[in-house]
Amino acid sequence: MAGLSWVKVLGITGTGLIDTAAKRSIAGSSLYALLVKRGQKFRSSKMIVKLADGSVNNINVKLADVIVTLKHLNIPLTFIILPNSSNNETLLGIDFIRKAGLIINLSTNTWLTADRPHVIYPLRCETSVHTIECASTDVLRIDEGTMLSPPERDDLARLPQEYQNIFTQGGGPTPFAEHRIDTGDHPPIAVPPCRLTPYLLKLVDTLQNSKESAERQQDLRKSLKDKSRRDGTLIVGDLVLMKTHVLSSSIKGMTSKFVPKRDGPYLIHKKVSPTTYLLAYPETPDKPIGKYHISDLKKPTFAIFTPTLITQILRHPNCDLMCFEAITVGGSRVPNYLMLELKSRTKADVAEVYGQSEAPCIFYRAAGTPLGSCGKPSPRFQFKLVSLDTGEEINEPNVCGELYLKGPMFSEYFNNPIETARAFSEDGWYKTGDILYRDADGFYFFVERIKACIKSGSYHEGITAVNFNTASILQKALKKSSKVSFSSPITGRRYVLTDFTAASNNPPQCGDEGGSNIQVYPTEIEEIIKELPDVVDVAVCAVPDPKYEEVPAACVVRRPDSTLTAQEIKDFIANRLSDLKQLHGGVMFVDSLPLTTTGKIARTKLWELMEKGHRE
Repeated sequence: MAGLSWVKVLGITGTGLIDTAAKRSIAGSSLYALLVKRGQKFRSSKMIVKLADGSVNNINVKLADVIVTLKHLNIPLTFIILPNSSNNETLLGIDFIRKAGLIINLSTNTWLTADRPHVIYPLRCETSVHTIECASTDVLRIDEGTMLSPPERDDLARLPQEYQNIFTQGGGPTPFAEHRIDTGDHPPIAVPPCRLTPYLLKLVDTLQNSKESAERQQDLRKSLKDKSRRDGTLIVGDLVLMKTHVLSSSIKGMTSKFVPKRDGPYLIHKKVSPTTYLLAYPETPDKPIGKYHISDLKKPTFAIFTPTLITQILRHPNCDLMCFEAITVGGSRVPNYLMLELKSRTKADVAEVYGQSEAPCIFYRAAGTPLGSCGKPSPRFQFKLVSLDTGEEINEPNVCGELYLKGPMFSEYFNNPIETARAFSEDGWYKTGDILYRDADGFYFFVERIKACIKSGSYHEGITAVNFNTASILQKALKKSSKVSFSSPITGRRYVLTDFTAASNNPPQCGDEGGSNIQVYPTEIEEIIKELPDVVDVAVCAVPDPKYEEVPAACVVRRPDSTLTAQEIKDFIANRLSDLKQLHGGVMFVDSLPLTTTGKIARTKLWELMEKGHRE
């Protein structure tokens, strides 16, 4: 039993006492007396009642149909009033837990509701209740936990005396032993065969912790299995297409990776493009046999893509994705248009995923997950969004903040205490370094990595334009008030609407109340530049600027026969974004973007390239 939170019944407020061993809720003597005073109507009924001591009685009880208010929920509930009971507690049983959709975590002393899993409440207290020193027969095997009769007690007391050779410490083998080991003059088998040195003790502890970690991961997979719309377990025969394969070797100084078989094993001799490879036989690794697109390999059924890689695949005219049954995309923000195009080119179940090596399986895909969302929070974690400006927790929907976590995750960075200290707050929350926001239905959306954001300072104090698709909402708000304030789902800041013309195609003019600096997200600019047909790929990063502190600059990959100029790109976004989001840092044209081994933009290499190269 545990105290839940304040509940209200007919205006009567008290602490709800949860009893997970009770099937039905019971009104205690105090609540019953108050219900009588409030004029509550009761009805009589005959009911078979099994009490905690295992006794079963067919008794006359009273029933009261009431509404129990818990936080935002109004739960219709029928209380049972037991006859001839005094000083008994009011218990909220399994019927209340099911109707309210409660999830109680006794390990963290918290609880939440199924309709608002992102809001976690503390258990208020442990309440003292009268208990009987026996176990409920509902949770025991036959004849376990039952009350003993006086003769049975006497028989139990005689057992230690009658069989002293069993219950007395030491001595020889008992007559009930089926097998025994005679060690003779050698040490008993209970004695360790060798001395456990500090090193061996540490090794044993490490192995035990590894086993516990693997068990926790198994429990995590089991708890999330039924929450997904598709069973993600791979079966024998499934082929997984990844950016890199887990098997690698070095032949004559050349790094080669195995690829799925077609009519035999191949080695990648050279990577021509993100989606095209020069293959060779393992026997002759130095003699290429030709170029192959990834779709020419044996057809896989499951794939894990980054936005950069799937963009290259979708642009290839001969790429057939109809063989896939499931595709996941992650690693950075995934534009909605990219997800829509991918879904139109395949019959697979396409999902956007979010996770980190430090904390896996953070979100799960619930039914009705909207486009662009990475899902709902896993019940294994505690979540909160923290404002980048104030450091306070964000409880409102559609407001951006850094994601903080508590739960099963890594404990430290190996031999790096400084980074470990930076990764955790003083009260033990892991700071993911990622900006997300949560909608009104509890779905989370990834926005950008904090390290990738561009901190741009406004040269002209006061009015700055922001790019929102909220014209209709703002028009309705202006009819009621001349001054409207709202939180941006893009920047997380508070804005005041100062001027808006319904006939204008420009975005609303907003005054930034948070100061003269704003966060500019590279993906917001990249998604607009990618609308140009001659742009194959683009990456935006910050470059130093004496006027604005940091300004955006674009690294663009054009089509081979394109004549697209830097000024055309700047003009294309001129009327789409505010002044601080313009490409004041210039545009650089390259043959390919620097990528990590997993297909994500290598931000550090990108900054070095932009700093040393020529920008127009």
